[in-house]
Amino acid sequence: MHTSDYFSREDLASLMKATGGPRASVYLPTHRKGMDTRQDPIRLKNLLAEAENSLAQRIRRTEAIDMLEDARALIEQDGYWSYQSDGLAVFVEEGGTRVWRVPTTFEETCVVADAFHLKPLLPLLASDGLFYVLALSENDVRLLQGTRHSVNELLLPDVPSAMEELLATDGEGAALNFHTGAGAGTATGRAAVFHGHGGMDKAAEKDLRLKFFRQVDKALRDFFRDHPAPLVLAGVESHFAQYREANSFDGLVQEGIPGSPDRTSADDLHSSAWKIVEPIFQQSATEARAAFEQFAGTGRTTTDVAEATKLAMEGRAQIAFVAVGVQAWGSWDEPMHQARLHEFQHADDRDLLNEIAIRTLATGGSVFVVPPAEVPGGGLAAVVSRY
Repeated sequence: MHTSDYFSREDLASLMKATGGPRASVYLPTHRKGMDTRQDPIRLKNLLAEAENSLAQRIRRTEAIDMLEDARALIEQDGYWSYQSDGLAVFVEEGGTRVWRVPTTFEETCVVADAFHLKPLLPLLASDGLFYVLALSENDVRLLQGTRHSVNELLLPDVPSAMEELLATDGEGAALNFHTGAGAGTATGRAAVFHGHGGMDKAAEKDLRLKFFRQVDKALRDFFRDHPAPLVLAGVESHFAQYREANSFDGLVQEGIPGSPDRTSADDLHSSAWKIVEPIFQQSATEARAAFEQFAGTGRTTTDVAEATKLAMEGRAQIAFVAVGVQAWGSWDEPMHQARLHEFQHADDRDLLNEIAIRTLATGGSVFVVPPAEVPGGGLAAVVSRY
């Protein structure tokens, strides 16, 4: 069984490729602490029972039970439920189960179809869903993944934890003296505390810090290539310009969170960062809605789900709004190159809203997953085509 604490475009692409045969997609809200954590495994148990009944309409019940065995094993793992994020996504197919704990909440959902149901995860990849905070000092490096309502600290083992590591690697340990302590107030419980500069002058110290920042940037480069989203820097303000000199990620926003982040909680960093990124997200959504209004009546927009699916499947969807919490069941007829909508789910149907969103993302378009009332044009989907 595969488990992970962050969801990437690479993960999306892998799940998109899984077709042919019944698959179960299960989503549930989870809780980080409190009495509600005891209800989370019960919710999963109920959803898996629903998945079993749906699978049993397509395959033998004994086969359905076998498929769900790994997912059901999670229910009895008490330690697993003690370390949750805000949502749990479980994908079951013959031969394997994949699970993600992510910082976004879900409605309880169980979908059994020939392809995985991915739309509830798309806010983590869409144009208004996700941001990061890099809490950076000479003593500690933390990367936080945030949404509007929550924050997670990511464990990235290739990122240097402090300038101490660079000194040890370069054999320059005599230049700066430090000790390691318990790191109270940090999320990692780790702190390297500088207490003297030895014979290093300010110019040499600045050069060393730039080298350290470049190592941090190098370690994060591959991660951000797969996780494009706004990045907010938290740190001593005098270090901002130097980190920007080392930075290679286009998503680093101009405004940062000044002050030492070493003893600042993840929640406080999240609150400060959201004030910075919220206007960015609002501008993105406002510009997308303005584009829909601008091109309305020109043949470049549609609110028809079947037509929107066609545009997405052809790679022509530039902007897509899709409704969350509802499904539009149908199928894609490849020979005829058209979508067919059904009032009720047929055996080989997929949620076409899900198809619109993931195909638009896969071809470089912008996706906004919103409540039904916020979809432009009053339908379940609204798409602006590239031409």
